[in-house]
Amino acid sequence: MQMGHFNQRCLGVLQLRSETFREISEDPAAFRQSAAIVAVVGVIGLAASYVGDQDTFGMRVFDRLVGDDASSTVRVLVGGALSIAIVLATWLIEAGVTRFVGSRLGRPIRSLTLRSVAAPIGFTRLIDVLNVLYGVAFLGPIASVFSFIWGVAAGVTIVKLLFGVGTGRALVIYMASFLVFGVSAAGLFLATR
Repeated sequence: MQMGHFNQRCLGVLQLRSETFREISEDPAAFRQSAAIVAVVGVIGLAASYVGDQDTFGMRVFDRLVGDDASSTVRVLVGGALSIAIVLATWLIEAGVTRFVGSRLGRPIRSLTLRSVAAPIGFTRLIDVLNVLYGVAFLGPIASVFSFIWGVAAGVTIVKLLFGVGTGRALVIYMASFLVFGVSAAGLFLATR
């Protein structure tokens, strides 16, 4: 795949173009690209957390497992690696939940694999780069609201495309998937506090 084509895909996703999401869903190579996007955005988020002197979820998990016995360098490195692994795992779990819920409430346009659902969802993580503005006064809240609204629009676009439903049903499927995934993730997050 040429870099220009990858850049066109990224632009098409940011513009919420259905044909771009369809192409990504149907191209097996797009899964690797999507995984790379999720990982790179995770690294950017990790760097932003480190610069902002905030612990990441992976660091809190590491602390629970090891306690105070590790050096701060080991804690940051291992906690950071755990954070990236968690970001990748949650992306795949979200795709699996979306596939499960969508298959029950929608009419899949073809036989959908985890890859064909995960690839377009992973590309939507491009917008998460805005989260680096989280701690910036005034810009952080605006970026968060924009990112959330765009994320819902992207999720509904993907569900409409993959499950052959209208906007109303796509929103129901997206929100049901979001709730199932969100409740599970919140439980895991609270367990590590």
